[in-house]
Amino acid sequence: MANKTDENIIDFLKDSIAYLENRITIVDNKANILLAVEGVLLGSLTYAVNEIFLTQSASTINTYGYIILGGAFILFTIIALLLIHAIRPAKYFFGLKVPFKKMKVDNYVMWYDKDFPSTADKYINIIKKLNVDSIKNNYYKQHFISLQLVRNKYTPYMWATLGMKLLVIWTFVGVLLLVVLKFHG
Repeated sequence: MANKTDENIIDFLKDSIAYLENRITIVDNKANILLAVEGVLLGSLTYAVNEIFLTQSASTINTYGYIILGGAFILFTIIALLLIHAIRPAKYFFGLKVPFKKMKVDNYVMWYDKDFPSTADKYINIIKKLNVDSIKNNYYKQHFISLQLVRNKYTPYMWATLGMKLLVIWTFVGVLLLVVLKFHG
């Protein structure tokens, strides 16, 4: 490249996009792990309440056991929805529009959308028209899209991790309460 500044800008944007793509992969992997942990936690709690603590006759321990399971199930559902949205974000979440800004770039080749060329010849024509400015604009748009995707993944993921902490606390306190009721009540 004739202009060192253009080369540095393009290299910076390449590195930034690679970093953002890595963050996207990390949040996807963490969300998948949290979904699995959440399922194991709810399954273990359900087993413990049903097999260890519930009694055949009506009792206080049964009432608390069902309250604990109901609360855990509500938290589980909310967290699962947040994690699924973190893995696969959409423009809409529970009916609320997630801001997603568009950026028009001529000869854009880095992300498939409705304006992407439908034939190889049209694609080759776009590639032939590329120059340093249009390449930089492609990188600018790709970087912007990646930033939006990271934001749209991390927001529900952060709420889901808070929910997981609440679920763990709810489960621990609930099991502790059931233990106290069973052995001292």
